[in-house]
Amino acid sequence: MTKKRKNKTRNSRSIKPTMKNQGFLGLIQLNHENSPEDFQKLLSTKCRNPIFKTYLFNNPSYYKKALRRDIDSFSFNHTWQELEVWFIQITQYKEKINNFLISKQKIEHSILIGSHDEALKELEIVKHSVGYSYWYVQTKLSLMSLMGNDSEVLKLYETLFSDTNRAVEERDLDILLSNASKDRTAERNNYSFEAILEGVSAEEGLSLEFLFRFDSLKFNEEDFSAIFEYLFPANIIDKYIAISRMAMVCLSKKNNKSEMVQKYMTLVGHINDYKLNNISRLVENNFDLQDEDKAMIEICDTYMRGDFEKVSQRCEEILLKWPHLSNAYEFYVNSLIALGKKCCFKKGSLLNQIIDSMQKFILGRGEVSFSNLNRVFQQFNNFDIMSLIKLLELKNSICHDIEQVSYLYRYLDINGSTFNPFRSDFPRKDSISYIIANSESGIINSLGIPQYRKLKWQADKFFSDNQFQLALEYYQDIKQCPMHLEDEIRAKIALSMIKSGDCPSTVKYIADLYFENPKNVWKLPKELLFKEINDCDSLDFDSIDSVICIYLLLKDNYTEHQVISLYLKDYLMQFGIKFPSELLPNCLKQKFVLLNVCDLNILEGLNIYHSNNEKILDRVKILSTLVMEDNEEDSVEDELELMAHQFTKNSCVKKLGKGKLHVDQSRVFAEAKKNLNVAFDDLCNELDKEDKQVVIKESVSIEQNNKKIVRTDRKAFNLALFIMLEIRDIYTLNPAFGLDNSLNVDIRHNGIVPTLRSVFDKHDLLCRQFNGEYLDNEFIEECFKSSLTNEYYRKLQDAFKLFSKSVNTFLLRIKNNYMQIGTDDLSSIDSLFKFTFESDEVNSMISLIQSNSSFDEIIKWNINNLDRKAEKLVEAGKVIMTNLLPTKIDTYFKELKSVSINLRRNAYRVNEKISLAKTDLISTTNEVSSWLDFVKSSGENFNINVPVLEALSFVEKVFPKVKIKLSQQANVSNVFDGLHLKNFIRVFIMLFENAVSRRKYKDTCELNFTWQERNDESKLIVSSMSKSIDLQKVNELNETVNNIDYLEKANRDNNSGFFKIKRIFEQDLTTKNTIYLFVEGDTFNVEINFVNKNILMKEEI
Repeated sequence: MTKKRKNKTRNSRSIKPTMKNQGFLGLIQLNHENSPEDFQKLLSTKCRNPIFKTYLFNNPSYYKKALRRDIDSFSFNHTWQELEVWFIQITQYKEKINNFLISKQKIEHSILIGSHDEALKELEIVKHSVGYSYWYVQTKLSLMSLMGNDSEVLKLYETLFSDTNRAVEERDLDILLSNASKDRTAERNNYSFEAILEGVSAEEGLSLEFLFRFDSLKFNEEDFSAIFEYLFPANIIDKYIAISRMAMVCLSKKNNKSEMVQKYMTLVGHINDYKLNNISRLVENNFDLQDEDKAMIEICDTYMRGDFEKVSQRCEEILLKWPHLSNAYEFYVNSLIALGKKCCFKKGSLLNQIIDSMQKFILGRGEVSFSNLNRVFQQFNNFDIMSLIKLLELKNSICHDIEQVSYLYRYLDINGSTFNPFRSDFPRKDSISYIIANSESGIINSLGIPQYRKLKWQADKFFSDNQFQLALEYYQDIKQCPMHLEDEIRAKIALSMIKSGDCPSTVKYIADLYFENPKNVWKLPKELLFKEINDCDSLDFDSIDSVICIYLLLKDNYTEHQVISLYLKDYLMQFGIKFPSELLPNCLKQKFVLLNVCDLNILEGLNIYHSNNEKILDRVKILSTLVMEDNEEDSVEDELELMAHQFTKNSCVKKLGKGKLHVDQSRVFAEAKKNLNVAFDDLCNELDKEDKQVVIKESVSIEQNNKKIVRTDRKAFNLALFIMLEIRDIYTLNPAFGLDNSLNVDIRHNGIVPTLRSVFDKHDLLCRQFNGEYLDNEFIEECFKSSLTNEYYRKLQDAFKLFSKSVNTFLLRIKNNYMQIGTDDLSSIDSLFKFTFESDEVNSMISLIQSNSSFDEIIKWNINNLDRKAEKLVEAGKVIMTNLLPTKIDTYFKELKSVSINLRRNAYRVNEKISLAKTDLISTTNEVSSWLDFVKSSGENFNINVPVLEALSFVEKVFPKVKIKLSQQANVSNVFDGLHLKNFIRVFIMLFENAVSRRKYKDTCELNFTWQERNDESKLIVSSMSKSIDLQKVNELNETVNNIDYLEKANRDNNSGFFKIKRIFEQDLTTKNTIYLFVEGDTFNVEINFVNKNILMKEEI
């Protein structure tokens, strides 16, 4: 008999568990143990299992190619459980960690003092020992960028990216690259980072901030569980650094007894880390002074004596030896400022970069942004010394939070010297620093310290005791003090004045400070001062000082501009004046009010204008008065041009289509011109230096996921790219008039999610939420609860809850991801509006500059380029929305139907609602997609008299003291398309302005306007008598103005108006035209002939 063969098929129980599965199940078992003793026993038992041990211990060999291990993150229920697991891992690899800490100290020391090659060698030792880590990658990328070696930066990024296991690793690499790149501004980097944070959970966001934007003030002990979870698959050195920082955070906030600090202290004797030793000394009150401590005490005391020369010398000595000694930086920078000296450390070193940036920021007194320091903070965020940048930022406010400053000092003490002589628990009671911080006035007056310090000490004491009149007297007695203290003393004088009840003196003091030097008000606690002044009964509303003071305090707060308007209106009332343009200035302060206070935003708040154009014309009249009074033509010329753009735009009031997107190109132009003129000059100078015979190729890499990275060593190219990126950021991100503003106001926060969600609500397909949980679907409950078994009823409700969650998650993704500006070349977000540049575009701009294009033309070229990109992105976005959204939602519908099919003959009730929702979703998606278009507006269809009269009303305000008479000879029959009204208004404004500015008589100007129509052609002539006519210049203009090739190359600093008019006809109206200038005696004539057939009103079909 044939022997039956045994069935070799194994059931699921006999399948050998994988290491990942068994390890993960082991963690779940551990998580159920709530007793520390039982937890430790089970952990010890499981660690004897080779499979679990392999899973739990992140062997450095796992990180030879990747930043993170390919296992899931895990979170325990309690912090003490996390600590037990992490500390057993740290103990397992303590030898590796100790070797790393030796290398880490060498690397940070070398980077700070500028020994970059030494740092690179030591970094490779670290990589060979423990593999890739967040710390290694950030340090290597940032160092290579600091050295200007962009090709190596890109090479490391690509190497790691090619071996990523999960999307989270790709995203983190992108952040690391963005942090490291020296060519990215801090603002652009922060925008990209914040866009990422918007798309992740709060817990994951905390972890990303801990890794890439670490600021000890942001974190508390309850935040650590998220960080434990996120770093579970990370390298052991990243885990150790995280634990160290967590302990430093707790101790800096005086949580000495926290389980984090106590557990970290158990590593003493196992881990050789100076920060661990410093924590131990602080917790155990160990007062044995080290060499660093003695040096810092000497520096503090010498600084308090006012011997800044000696302080600077000692700081230079000790910072070369111990550059991590963060306590010394502040003393060194202030001493350099007092001495008028510059940092002596090696150029290119991080030490030099930090100190130089700190010094420039303080000396800039509000005119130097914090951007450079923020950029350093981002690049080397993994260096604990970077907390001193946050300290400077916090202390920059006179009314800073004293407790938060104390926390930061304690954090920095752990990183440097733990013996801060200004603290009350300092053991050396003979230190001058200790005595000043902890003694009474009698002792202070006997100390050998400068008089200004004695006076300031007494004034500060009175101020803190709310004895403001006495404080004021002492502050005012301080006549000579270091510059870095002057602004603090000014702010304290203003606060002491107002808190003493002397409001008139306060507003006059603040106004006079500004007129003495605008920088004098940069450190004033503006919000607090305004509150005190606004609540004061003795404020004189008729005083011009009150208006100026309120303006200076509130001008940077857009939400309070209405308040400035009210103060301005009160001031004008005493003169019986309604419109600010009626004020004829008789002093410098009144001219300041007209020029600065009476801007469009403040004028808007007066509520006296019937239209925007009436408001603009009043502003034009104000500017014109100032030009005539002080010949300030240069300072207001650009604003007058901006007013002309706004005026013509407002003349086009008829909205076309459903588009909601808007960018104010004229304000983009003005902002770019104001901010980038220095960068443009630098670019022009760099291009002049280049050897035009040398061909330099840019390194362009197009890699994974269609990500494009442009890198080059050519300085001119990088400067050009910087200008393009800055203009792009103004165009896209400016909160007042950029594209993101309209995305935010009109789409993200004004309808897209509710509009799309209403489709599902209408057909009863969504479950309501309460406290983050989905409730049972009311339609299902009403129709089926009584007729279904409990098991199937729950299954059906769960399906609807899952459907609701899926729909809501996807709709939020559309809002938070798709409807975002993407300005990061390496961003992985789903933005529909990704504004990136290719190398050819940068070279095109360089070619224009080399062809003598002016700064204005380069800005306009960039804006036009961005307009074209935006139009393409909008069209592509509409296609994506109309196709992707219904397709994605259809998958959720199918999942819902697969469960509801078990309702059998009642399934139609669910399916019918799904079918109706599908139909409605298509039409609603089309509606929402139509919002993704730029607002298009037009004037009413018009004859030529309309723009002539509009332009005349504008020019009359530009020249308020000139009587302008317009004589017309016109046979008008043609009606033009309203789309072109603004272009014709601009043409006539420029023609009339040119005529009046060259007028023969001082007080009068007669403009003659001739208009002829013949078939498809129109001809206009503007004539006026001119005081002087350069016939040679007229001939030159006639030879060049109609030459399109010359038009693109000419530098239009002089007689630019005719070229601008030519450009309007060529590029905006796109119609064939000629411009001809001719002279008859002392009459100057401009004749323009153009084909009109394509710009006339279209007949409706």
